[in-house]
Amino acid sequence: MKPILNILLISTVFITACKPNYQSELAAVTTADTTPVRVVELDVKDEPIPLEASGIISSKSKRILSFKVGGIIDQLFVDEGQKVDKGQLLASVNLAEIEAQVNKAKQAYLKAERDLERFNLLFADSATTIEMVQNMKTSFQLAQSDLEIAQFNRRFAEIKSPVAGIVLRRFVEEGELIEPGNPVFNIGENNTTAYILRIGVADRDVVRIKLNDAATFTMAAYPGKTFNARVSEIAEAANPLTGTFEIELTLEPTEVQIKNGFVAKLTLFPSEIAPYYEIPIAAIVEANKLNVSIFVLSENNTATITELVPIEVRSSSLIVPTDALPSATRIITEGSSYVRSGEQVTISTNKPN
Repeated sequence: MKPILNILLISTVFITACKPNYQSELAAVTTADTTPVRVVELDVKDEPIPLEASGIISSKSKRILSFKVGGIIDQLFVDEGQKVDKGQLLASVNLAEIEAQVNKAKQAYLKAERDLERFNLLFADSATTIEMVQNMKTSFQLAQSDLEIAQFNRRFAEIKSPVAGIVLRRFVEEGELIEPGNPVFNIGENNTTAYILRIGVADRDVVRIKLNDAATFTMAAYPGKTFNARVSEIAEAANPLTGTFEIELTLEPTEVQIKNGFVAKLTLFPSEIAPYYEIPIAAIVEANKLNVSIFVLSENNTATITELVPIEVRSSSLIVPTDALPSATRIITEGSSYVRSGEQVTISTNKPN
């Protein structure tokens, strides 16, 4: 914000200082008590203040895929942006350790099976007790369960796509050590009727946005066409990395083909409307990173420098809340470079060149 405001300020002061009609008026100041200025009277506005942002379109139906077991990633068969079919093999981990666990569980199962058969024969010959047989049966069942767990983990030492879609993101590389459950792929499902768009907004903007607020957006894939969306989710906490609040918008159905990864330029219309003033850029006297200063006139035309925090900066104006300035406010738009705070001024009636 700072470079834009400073450039606009320098340009405004330079143009104002060079106006011919002001040179003649300022020449007469030697015989007058006040400095001539031009002013505007601000009107309270309550139209929605659009919020502009950009984001990536993706399927609302997405799958985060991971390994059931940890290990060294052996192979990754797909990359970001690649289409995948349902059941397609996407990745696998090194099976050396897992195969060893399966073999260990299998050998324990076979031993428990042999022991149970031997104790059943001994019990038939009255050479052991029923309690010993029951203990051996329990040991056999435990070994059987361990084998089933090992075989189950072996089956999920690879990732297969549960849907036909596209790889939106790949989180890992081959050779990395991964823990069980850590994300490996983000898959967007094809043939879905629901697409979403996510944007990040500042704290001063998120308080103005409500669920179901309307928005329009454009896509480079379809120049000249405008599409509609509505707010479907608002984050309750800021993203710790960006400091912004994530807003999810659901796209309204359209006849055109939309694909994961399309870039959309969005204009959001918050329904939460607070009265505001729109101040011309020419009124700025000073500006820094967050604040701007303007001259405000009292009823007796005394100019007072006032510092404001804009809600939004536009190409030719600033948006400020009405409580930042008194009602029926008049502000100086031309001649402010010759005015000092607390000085009484004369309102010029000459038309600008």
